Amino acid sequence: MEGTSRRKFIGALGTVGAVSVAGCTGDDGETEPDDTNGNNSSNNETNERVDQTFNSIVRVPPTDAQFNVWNVSQGAGDLDQWIYESFAYYNGETDEWLPFLADDWSFDSDEGILTVTLGDRSWHDGEPLTSEDVATHIRIDKHFGSAIWNFIDEIGTPDDSTLEFDVGSEVNSSILLSNVLAVEPRTKASEYQSFLDDLEAAENDTELDDAKSALQEYSDTNEVGYGVFEVDSMSSNRAILVPYEDHPRSDQINYTEHQLDFRTENQAQWQALMSQDQDWAAVPIPPNVRETLPDHVQQYVMPGPFGSGIGFQYDDPVFGNRNVRKAVAYAIDVAPAAANAGEFFPVNQVTGIPGSDDSIARNYIGDKLDSFEDYSQDLEKAASLLEEEGFSQEDGAWITPDGEEVSGGVVVPGGWSDQVKELQTVVSQLQDFGLNVNLQTEEDAALHGSTRPNGEFAMTYFFWTWSYIPYSQYNEVWVNTHYTEGATNFNPTVEGIPAPFDLSNSSTTIEAGNLVEQLSKEPDTDKQNELISELAWTYNQDLPVYPIAMHPTQYYVNTDGWSFPPTDHEHANVENGQYFITHGHVQAER
Repeated sequence: MEGTSRRKFIGALGTVGAVSVAGCTGDDGETEPDDTNGNNSSNNETNERVDQTFNSIVRVPPTDAQFNVWNVSQGAGDLDQWIYESFAYYNGETDEWLPFLADDWSFDSDEGILTVTLGDRSWHDGEPLTSEDVATHIRIDKHFGSAIWNFIDEIGTPDDSTLEFDVGSEVNSSILLSNVLAVEPRTKASEYQSFLDDLEAAENDTELDDAKSALQEYSDTNEVGYGVFEVDSMSSNRAILVPYEDHPRSDQINYTEHQLDFRTENQAQWQALMSQDQDWAAVPIPPNVRETLPDHVQQYVMPGPFGSGIGFQYDDPVFGNRNVRKAVAYAIDVAPAAANAGEFFPVNQVTGIPGSDDSIARNYIGDKLDSFEDYSQDLEKAASLLEEEGFSQEDGAWITPDGEEVSGGVVVPGGWSDQVKELQTVVSQLQDFGLNVNLQTEEDAALHGSTRPNGEFAMTYFFWTWSYIPYSQYNEVWVNTHYTEGATNFNPTVEGIPAPFDLSNSSTTIEAGNLVEQLSKEPDTDKQNELISELAWTYNQDLPVYPIAMHPTQYYVNTDGWSFPPTDHEHANVENGQYFITHGHVQAER
């Protein structure tokens, strides 16, 4: 029997790299687990805490926070990230998974079982967090398009701390791992089991829709988590968290309070950093503002796979037209848009694969990438595409075949200054080209609770990449029902594009959703790259999203009275900045 332990789990990432996990190697060559998830309190000089408050933010009024993740009317606005934990976090700099909620994991490829062992946790009301709680969350999520169920057949809970994911067939191990370890469970089985029962008992689509609606309408305002911080008090503009004494890492937190103030706009966070009313901010700051920051504010710049762009509404009568989408792309110069957003990197390849240039994409696709459209700004090409679809230009404005002036909004959260500036630049370019589009800014709650889920837009800001693994982007575009049914209505059956990999080829139909499913189960690297190449070609030709910029993730911290890890610390490059805070690497100075 061939088994793979957490400390030796190497997954195929195409030709790019491999996924490993945290650890250190002893003299015998075996890799030993590190202490990042245990009770080690070496970061704390004494168990006595400093009477000091660490300040960050929450993006919704705390008393309005919604902890039912399937209720899209309102989220928890960052509060959830402090009181819950995912199984593990990925460190893109070191290419490894760091344990968080999970203590250990292993994959038996012969038996097709991925085993995850939970760390010792209890809910903040004292009840133990069990494997059945976690399994309930994942089983419910199956009915809402969770990518995990592309790989597994069922989940077993042989004891209170162990989950067994039954793969049941060949699987792409790196994709399996990246999807499972990102799980952040939120549900008590005792509270959500009845919803799961109704979902599983549904005998037709109507009953299933009714069961899903009942859960989506359920309001869960119970802030009981299981992380290293628990909620002590909440008001409409502030939440006070305190270390949860029964958490195994609580003695690594050497200060008494963590305060979250309600702020939604980036500019408000800049001011709070300057006035020392905020000690940590995951927010982009443009160079002219950054130059005014006081000396005690330190910047972390984390490389990452995060990219922004424009997503199109496929049901829109104008922008649902593929050639209109292409015309929009050819009308945009991404360089000033990326620069205005805040030193972001302009994207010059359209594949759905992370990267501002084509170096990463070429690792998967090879020389076939030369046949892809690059969409460099070309106003004549943009005009030709519109004219091909029957559009005409009158007095500089583009007119639809029905005689109406082209119009539409690009929706974006008004407080996200980087996205606003990026898309302001884009909108200005499209207006100069003759498209009567406008920037539509909305409050977070309205945009993410109604406008986006209901698909009430022509175009919208869109994070086109957030993972080092291309599968994640393709799955969200063509498989995950949140997008295909709820927001952009991307179509997993792509008709009428040139057959790969030549623009002069006759048109064909590509079942992108099926290719994504095949990729999720393909263990062979060469075949993975073939599937990625075909999906990248489909993305390039159908253009569900037009990439504009790649973002270095920026964190800013207040070092006056606080000791932060150096910017080259191994945990400073974890995808989620909360990781090094909740692991006690931030200390109140004594």
